[in-house]
Amino acid sequence: MPVRSLFFELESNSGENRALIRPSLNNSFDIFIRTDQFEDAMQEIELLFSGIKSAFDESEVLDSATSDLKEVRDAFNTTKSGSLSKSSKGYKAFGSGNKVENIPPQLINFKSFIKSDQPASWISWQAKGNVFLDLSDNCPYCASDIKKPEKKAVARQVAKEYDSKVIEHLNNLQIIISRLGKYFEKSCQHKLKEITKSSIQLSPEGVNFLSSLRGDIETLIDKLEGLRSISFFKLRDVDKIEDEVAKMKIDLDLLEKLNSPETISIVTPFNEKLQHLMDSIGDLKGKVNKHKRQIGKSILENQKNINNFLEMAGYKYSVLIAAEADSYKMKLVHQDFDEHIESGSQHLSYGEKTLLH
Repeated sequence: MPVRSLFFELESNSGENRALIRPSLNNSFDIFIRTDQFEDAMQEIELLFSGIKSAFDESEVLDSATSDLKEVRDAFNTTKSGSLSKSSKGYKAFGSGNKVENIPPQLINFKSFIKSDQPASWISWQAKGNVFLDLSDNCPYCASDIKKPEKKAVARQVAKEYDSKVIEHLNNLQIIISRLGKYFEKSCQHKLKEITKSSIQLSPEGVNFLSSLRGDIETLIDKLEGLRSISFFKLRDVDKIEDEVAKMKIDLDLLEKLNSPETISIVTPFNEKLQHLMDSIGDLKGKVNKHKRQIGKSILENQKNINNFLEMAGYKYSVLIAAEADSYKMKLVHQDFDEHIESGSQHLSYGEKTLLH
C-alpha cells in the first residue's frame, strides 16, 4: 500500500482544486510495528511471564480480597502529608466514636433498630418523620400518645446523634473489615477492633494507625497489580531488568499489618513464580533487548520512508513514531510548530488548509 494512502485522505475543499490533509494516525502501530515478527517475539516474552499470570487464575480468593482491600483503602483517603483525611468515609464513620456499638443511654430503647442490618435506612426513615412531630400529640410513626415534651425530644434525639450517611459508611466498612480480618496480623486485628468500636473520638495515635494500615494495603495492591500487568512494555525502557523484576517481590515482613497466614498463602505463589522468572532473567533480558532492537530498526526505516515521501511531495510535515504506554504511535509534526498534530480539525486551527501546491 502506498505511504500516501496509509496516512492521508485528500478531499476537495468547497469544490476547489485544493485539498485538506487529514492524518490517519490511530492505526499506525498495527500498520508499521505489529508485524508477524513482532507478534512472534511478544509470544516468546509473554511465555516467560505466564507462570506469574497463571497465579492470578489459580487464586480463588484473590479478586474478592483485592476488591475489599481497595474499598478499605479508598475509604481511608489521606492528605498530601500522609495523614488520614477528615473528609474520608472512614474518618467520618469512626472519627467521633462508634455510636452503633455505643448507643447513648437515652436512646437505648432504639437498640434493635440501630443495631439492625440496615441501620442507615432506619435512621433516614426516622429522621424524615420528625417533621411531623409538631402536627399532633400523637406519634407520627405509631399514633400513640407522646404529649409529654420529653417523649418528642427523645424522638428528635436520634437525628441529632446519628447521620444516616455516616452510619451507612460505618456499617459497610465494618462488614468489609470483618471479611478482611483474616488478612490482618493478629495485633492489627485487635487494634483495629478497638478503634472501630471505640466510644470516644479518634485519637492522633488511632489516626496514625489507620494511615499506616492504608499504606500497607495500598502497597500490597500496587504490587499485585504490577505483577498482573507485567509485560514487554513495562520492561522495555528499564536499564536493569533484573533490578526491576526483583522489586516486584512482595515482602510481607515490611508490611507488618498484613503479615498474616492468610495473606502469606496468597503472596507466596507469586513470589515463587517471580523467583522462577529471576532464575531465567538472562533469557528474558536477551529476548526483551532483541525485540527492542527489531522495533527500533522498523521505526527508523518507516520514519525515513514516510518523511522522504512528505518532503518530496512538498508537505511541511514530518512524522515521529514514539513509544506509548502499551504500544507505539506515529505523531505528525508541522515544521513551524513544536506540538504534534492529532487530527485534521487540530490542523485546521492552524489556518493551513491548502497543502497541495
